[in-house]
Parts: sequence; structure tokens; C-alpha cells
Amino acid sequence: MTRFFAFFLMCAAGAAQAIDLSPERCQAKDPDGLAYIALGSTVLKLPIRHLNVTSAPASSAPPLMAPDPNEPVGCRNNPLRQQSLMINFGFDAWLKARDKPSGALLKEMTLIASSTDYWGIPLDERHATRCKLYPRTRTLTNGLVGCLPALAPRHPDRDEVGSYRARPEVYKAPFDKPFVVACRPSIPKGTECHVSYKILPTVNITYVFVTSRLALDDVIEFDKRFREDVQRAVVPEYKWN
Repeated sequence: MTRFFAFFLMCAAGAAQAIDLSPERCQAKDPDGLAYIALGSTVLKLPIRHLNVTSAPASSAPPLMAPDPNEPVGCRNNPLRQQSLMINFGFDAWLKARDKPSGALLKEMTLIASSTDYWGIPLDERHATRCKLYPRTRTLTNGLVGCLPALAPRHPDRDEVGSYRARPEVYKAPFDKPFVVACRPSIPKGTECHVSYKILPTVNITYVFVTSRLALDDVIEFDKRFREDVQRAVVPEYKWN
């Protein structure tokens, strides 16, 4: 029997509780044993081994009614509704193919339920501001163009700190938005980068990585693969009651 215990923080109760996701108990059993998770009105079907539920269950106004709330939580007719979800999709195969370690590639990666008009952290606006202030530019082979502060001779390991935006003819975020990577000094050394954008109408994504594990030259390819994985996980035209 395949089971997964999803642990999350119950804000009102102030205590950790667990939800038992057992796809084999669903009336309409998913042939691949997938769990159904709702972020806003968007429903994703995911292998339970990829899930790390980290927030309290979502609340909606007006509430979305599952087709069959008597089904176990996580079934197609009663998705587990969350405010955010940390996940690990199919990165391992790509990493192994590129002879890179499959563990700890990202410091964090989260899908977040959002309203349709919330576009996430305004990295593009911040990029424009930093490009007016920073004296250096750098063009990477994958199409990222960076604006960088002055060199810090005492910290050569932080030479990648700055703000990078993909040339629009090369790559964009969904909904025709710029793809921006904001990089800052990492502690105790190195460079830490942040990506944030709307990936689906009611879902935003944010992830953080260090360039010693995921090179800036590889981030567009990485992001492209991740977006493909998310699109494959969406349940099309899910019908709420």
C-alpha cells in the first residue's frame, strides 16, 4: 500500500498535523497512484514522493466546493487544497544526464496559490533600477544579460552578484513576462539567486539556488524543463462544484 503523510502547520491550532494521502483508497483510483493538490482553482496531479506540504490548508472566498468532499483528501474528486507547496519534479533525470549531483540543487522551490492579478515579486522592475546603478554588464551564452555592481577584490567568489534578464527573443516567463534572475551574496560565500514569476493563472513559483550547484549558464534550460513538468501535472478544465 502506497501512503504519504503530508505534514503542514495548522496556523489556527498552532500545532503540526498530518494528512494521509493514500491514492489507492480513492473511488476512482488513479492508475499511476497520483495525488491531487489544488492551488487556488488550479489542480495538479503529482506523484506523492514529490510532495512536501509546508503550509496550512488554503481558504477561499467564495469557497471552492470539491465534486465529492466525502472522498479521501488527495483524490481527484476531493483535492488537498493548499496555500503553497514545495515540490521536486523530474530534475533528477536531467541532472544525471548532465553528470551533476541530483541532491540539494535548489535551496528552496515553492508553488504558491495566488490571485490572477498578482504577478509575484517585481524582479523586472528591480532589474531596471539596478541596471541604472550598476557599472558592469555581462552577457552569458544562454541569452541572460546581467547588470553587475563593481568588482569586490576581497570576494572573487561573488563576482556573479547582480541582476540578469533573458533577451526576450531567447526566453521569457509565462504570460509574455521577462525572465529575471536576481543574485545576491550568499553566506558564508558564493552567490545565491532568486527566480519568481506567475506560472499558471492562479499559481506563482519561486525558487532559490546557489550558482555553485546550478550555474547561471544552465538556469534557462533548468527553468524550461521545470515549466514543462508543471504543465504536464495540471488537470485540464477541472470542474469545481
